Amino acid sequence: MEGRMNLAYRLADGVACQAAPLPDGWVAAAAVIPDVDAPYVALPDAKGYRLKQERLYREWQAAVRAVPICLTALIAQGLDVRAEELTPTGALRGFCVTGGESPAVVWIEADGPEWILTAWTPADGKRQIASGSGRLRLPSACAHAGGLWVAAELSSGVTVRTLLWDAAGNRAAELEGRRPILTAAAPDIGPLLLVEKPDGAGILIEAWRAGPDALKLLGRLPGGGDLNLNPSVAAQPDGSMFIAWESCPKWGWDERVELHRDLHLVHLEPESERFLPGPGTADGRLPLEYTGFVDRTPYNAVATRPKVFLLGE
Repeated sequence: MEGRMNLAYRLADGVACQAAPLPDGWVAAAAVIPDVDAPYVALPDAKGYRLKQERLYREWQAAVRAVPICLTALIAQGLDVRAEELTPTGALRGFCVTGGESPAVVWIEADGPEWILTAWTPADGKRQIASGSGRLRLPSACAHAGGLWVAAELSSGVTVRTLLWDAAGNRAAELEGRRPILTAAAPDIGPLLLVEKPDGAGILIEAWRAGPDALKLLGRLPGGGDLNLNPSVAAQPDGSMFIAWESCPKWGWDERVELHRDLHLVHLEPESERFLPGPGTADGRLPLEYTGFVDRTPYNAVATRPKVFLLGE
């Protein structure tokens, strides 16, 4: 199958883009960081770029810290792309995008130890969801039950927890875990929340179902290794979900070197809420082809940050 890529929109100085599909288009958001390096950078030498003068280094550092980081949302319907500037008042700590029938952009901004969690939708514009103190980061959101559910990681000292807000903007839960992933299911089934949770010397991934009154623990993702990381979720209209993630043994934690990784895929049934091995797997572990050498001999490959998608049926 052949295809063509056409330029839909160009956003100058945009970085860290996230996007999600709409029924008739797409929604995206990106941080916009103006380039301040030009006045301080000289021509490249044998070792690469260098600052013009060493005495300007601190001035350059101050310029980088002072540059405003903006957030821009893009809504595309057909060939028409509309940009909306969502300029935070404080330092931008993270953002996420959700699509579907109710698209939204959610971001965290901070002013010292205080943080503000804000959402923007094309219909209602900006609204503040919550505020507090500590280090809030890594927001995740989904549209469900006519509103927006949001989760984020909050760290305070040595404690790391996940906070959850429901469709009404109320604090719905607080639980142990980090790096939340929130995914909407069918209209009559609550959103699925995944968190990475330290367990002794390892890390497991817990699955929670958000209900009208409380969170229900579905259990840990089965299989995996000592360290389980970076889950990705794809949902079907009937509430079925496919979850992919990576794992490694304790000795394979260092990502700077090529140590072993495995990829896993499981299917969450909506009726029984049981985890079953994913399609094409016997035990939920995806077979990997190790073909790094000319003679096609196996080698210890690195496979990280999987993404799972559903294409039609």
